[in-house]
Amino acid sequence: YNDFRSMTPLEIVQEVQQIRREAPLVVFTGGEPMLWERPLAEVARIIQSKQPNTWFEVETAGVIEPKILHIIPYLSFNVSPKLSSSGNEGRARINSRALRFFSELEKEKQAVFKFVVTREYLQQDIQEICELRDKYNLRSIFLMPAGSTPEEVVEGCRELVGVCCEYGWRLTTRLHIELWGNKRGK
Repeated sequence: YNDFRSMTPLEIVQEVQQIRREAPLVVFTGGEPMLWERPLAEVARIIQSKQPNTWFEVETAGVIEPKILHIIPYLSFNVSPKLSSSGNEGRARINSRALRFFSELEKEKQAVFKFVVTREYLQQDIQEICELRDKYNLRSIFLMPAGSTPEEVVEGCRELVGVCCEYGWRLTTRLHIELWGNKRGK
């Protein structure tokens, strides 16, 4: 997918409106949206000036603490900290201050936590999620299986159902993989 280009907040809003005139939910995702917090806040402000009841969701790894986005009405965070099995290291993976901030937002129903779990490291991943849950008092936890094919995702979901039932967590799938496979830009 090579259609990356620099855009102003107003150009982004116009692009969103071409896709759908009135989108009830706008999701900021891809890479790390929190790197672009100020422009995203401006996009949300412009959209809400035209459609006041629009909801926003920011999909983030939870390593950057919000400075302004969290005060926007109808905005929540889908925080997906990277587990050690992801191969990421140190602060690229866990930022304690940011996770504490997001756990406070969770109390206000402004954040949920989603963990991508690998079949190869299932027990290690679950243990690490429990440690993060306890350290940061996380309660709204979703598990998502790693996988780049529909078959891997379905098999991963089957393995995680029991874990979710045991711990009282929720299971989510990778719908984009199930619909389009591992294609960028979908």
